[in-house]
Amino acid sequence: MGHFFETHFSELITKLNQLSKVPAREAIIQLSVEAPALPLLSWLAAQQQFPKIYWHGRDRDEDVAAIGTCKSFFFEDQVDDNALAKIYQQQRNKTSQQDIRYYGGLAFDRTVECWPEFGRAHFVLPRIELRRHGNKLRILVNLNFEDTDPQQEIQAALNAIAQVQKPKPLSPPHKMTLMVAAVIYPIMSAGKN
Repeated sequence: MGHFFETHFSELITKLNQLSKVPAREAIIQLSVEAPALPLLSWLAAQQQFPKIYWHGRDRDEDVAAIGTCKSFFFEDQVDDNALAKIYQQQRNKTSQQDIRYYGGLAFDRTVECWPEFGRAHFVLPRIELRRHGNKLRILVNLNFEDTDPQQEIQAALNAIAQVQKPKPLSPPHKMTLMVAAVIYPIMSAGKN
């Protein structure tokens, strides 16, 4: 790996290796470590694993960058709110860890044709999450032992960690376009007088 979070991911690898030696007690397990905060978008942009998820709270005090899939729910056909609430509650009952988060959403109008890759509703429990709250960051790895051999699931998590890339600085958006627009606009405005 050789990057900023190397010691933190090494700690998660140790936890995964320890977990492989005992029977899984819950269907969904989440491991976490604390790490120094950094801009999550630069970390997310460098990653090669999909899906890539970014979320931030309205107050911008909390944001999340996540990659990969531990578990997902995809509803191509009609699904009503009661069925979704039931599935949500079933997932909550599979773990005592109340910090498990599924990311995704619903089509605004579930009666019309939807995007084929999104469906009527789509929710993902990511394999790896970076959650920043204020100046604190947690790195989380999610595991799904429900319908998977525990050793294969742990190996999938180890493989995902091995593919994590170091963060890269983001390039400014259309820097040349912005510079040209700044030059052209004053010239055009001057010609109108």
